[in-house]
Amino acid sequence: MTVKEKKRVIIFAAILILFLVYLLRVFDLEERERTSSFFDAFYAEKENTMDAVYFGTSAANRYWIPTEAYEKHGMTVYGLSTASQPMVLIKYLIKEVEKTQDPQLYIIELRSAMHKPDGFHEVFIRRVTDNMKMSKNRIDAINASLDYAAKGINKVTQERASYYFPFLKYHARWDGDMNFWDFTAIETRTRYKGFWTSSKKTMRIWPQQEVERTDKSGCMDDATEEVLYDLLEFCDGLSAEVLFVVSPYYPDMTQQVMINDAAETVKQAGYPVLEMNTSEKMKEIGLEGDKDFYNSTHVNWNGALKYTDYLSEYINKNYDLKDRRRDPKYKSWDKATEALNKKMERMKSRNDMK
Repeated sequence: MTVKEKKRVIIFAAILILFLVYLLRVFDLEERERTSSFFDAFYAEKENTMDAVYFGTSAANRYWIPTEAYEKHGMTVYGLSTASQPMVLIKYLIKEVEKTQDPQLYIIELRSAMHKPDGFHEVFIRRVTDNMKMSKNRIDAINASLDYAAKGINKVTQERASYYFPFLKYHARWDGDMNFWDFTAIETRTRYKGFWTSSKKTMRIWPQQEVERTDKSGCMDDATEEVLYDLLEFCDGLSAEVLFVVSPYYPDMTQQVMINDAAETVKQAGYPVLEMNTSEKMKEIGLEGDKDFYNSTHVNWNGALKYTDYLSEYINKNYDLKDRRRDPKYKSWDKATEALNKKMERMKSRNDMK
């Protein structure tokens, strides 16, 4: 084979690899469309423009409004949370963040301590790993997630190869279900720095009754406790500060004691935990059960505003995050703030919530 022929082979192989990577993103659009927009937006952020990053389950991305905190304090606290985000993946998400960002603070929601391998679902993993860029870190994240799931009774480890190559799961989209917009919509979605909105839920009011609260601790699942210890050890090696939080909601007794156990473990490791899941703290935040929730486990828009205002004040007092307003480098935050404000005004006009 001549030098010229070798060059042609290399160029062809490179083009083929790029095309296959792109198809990975197209095949699974339908399955991951909402979560993918979060990750697309994250990867599109300018380097070193996140002063803090917030990880967690839907208890994070329904509660924390990054643009509200930016508008009031100038802090850039990005939300990189997904529904039912497994704690086992947070370490790898931090590694992914640090490829392009140098945050001063990480915020970690502790509700994922209620997870356990029994009944664990593949979508919890795929919402994250299917949307990560191909790298050793992504492979490590998949391996750790599947190892965790293998300790319980579930169907997660079936079709193991499809976690590494998602098109093996979603290849059926070739069967006449793809169109022009599948190839163009990837980079054109609306982004609000990680905040999640839904026309059916964000504006809904579902009155909640107070539940019996307890400060007793119960036992986390052994596998989840092991993951938490591993995460805490990993945090010891970070240059950024780490704040753990428990967002307010109406848990049953079993959930409370598991979260209390996780919070106690974190405190013993020397990390702060802002526990906002008590009746007293909910009153301090200003949350009202008959106005600020769309179900027992999530706040609506009114509740998210109150939560964000409270937590951003806490961050402003306890961490030295700079005010990025009027800095041209952070113009995308101004645009995101304006876009979300306009969207919420439209949603309010179509809804009874004022």
